[in-house]
Amino acid sequence: MWAPEAGGNLWRTTGDIKPLWSAKENLWGNGIIDIIDQNEPLAEYAGPGHWNDPDMLVVGVDLPEYPNLTEAEDRTHFGMWAMMAAPLIAGNDIRNMSEETRNILTNDELIEINQDPAGNQAIRIQRTTGQDGLSRSVWAKKLANGDRAVGLLNRSDRRTTITTSAQEVGLDEASCYAARNLWNGTNWQTAGLIGATVPPHGLAVFRVSGGNSDNNKPLAILSLSADEETVAPGESLSQTVRFTNYSSIAVNNVRIVFNLPDEWKSESTSTTFNDIAAGPAVLGASDSQNDAKTEWMVRPPRDAMPQEYELGVTAEYADRMSIEESFTVNIEYQS
Repeated sequence: MWAPEAGGNLWRTTGDIKPLWSAKENLWGNGIIDIIDQNEPLAEYAGPGHWNDPDMLVVGVDLPEYPNLTEAEDRTHFGMWAMMAAPLIAGNDIRNMSEETRNILTNDELIEINQDPAGNQAIRIQRTTGQDGLSRSVWAKKLANGDRAVGLLNRSDRRTTITTSAQEVGLDEASCYAARNLWNGTNWQTAGLIGATVPPHGLAVFRVSGGNSDNNKPLAILSLSADEETVAPGESLSQTVRFTNYSSIAVNNVRIVFNLPDEWKSESTSTTFNDIAAGPAVLGASDSQNDAKTEWMVRPPRDAMPQEYELGVTAEYADRMSIEESFTVNIEYQS
């Protein structure tokens, strides 16, 4: 790379960005996932005083000829530009933006990751396509104080669980780790695995360090077997709910609750669990002792209106802690 020797402080690494996920949508320009892929192999050329520039941000940009980005895609865009130590140049009209856009662009903790004095660009350490056909990738960025910023990127159009480990992202061995979610500020404690259920085209970002605080919550994952179901009024649907403990301590008193509209009914093989073992420290060491699953039947009333319903699932555990997921049910009349 000759640019630093020529006195360059930053250089464009890609073609022009447009507010879309991928250029495969047959529109001119690069989508954000295209640019992430193009910029990924250039990590070694980024550093203090010399930066890869994958073009400006299009968070909150609304162009009539393009599909524009969903909220999850906006977060992925900003989060990955922060992880890649890219210039954060807002391309939207900052005089007139939504609260959602403002919150993304002013996320202090992600800006801190972007401005970390080590100047490292995140490296992709994992990219897999599972048996479910969903594509996932894991990114790690070494920070000046030795912490790691970890990005869990869902490249697919369905929600999925993505997991890595402190070992895989390059942290030294420790009895446990602290993982802070940089989107919502939740502090978690983990035995070593770092994971999240990530929405379509979404990105979870954690700042991970060795050690723990008494204020950190035991990290657990709540996953569902289906994102979306279509049924007729009065017809039952099934949903498998899995609770997985990643923390370094056993978890008791886990209670699964379905949050349903009025007149909807639910039944389960079990709603409470005890003695869910501590999670493993490394990938591949998990067994059935640190998770529990239950089968649910959900039934809308016979007079349910034909529309889309968002149903919530909550796992309450470890002295009033809770994690939530949701799924969509489409009610359609059948001829």
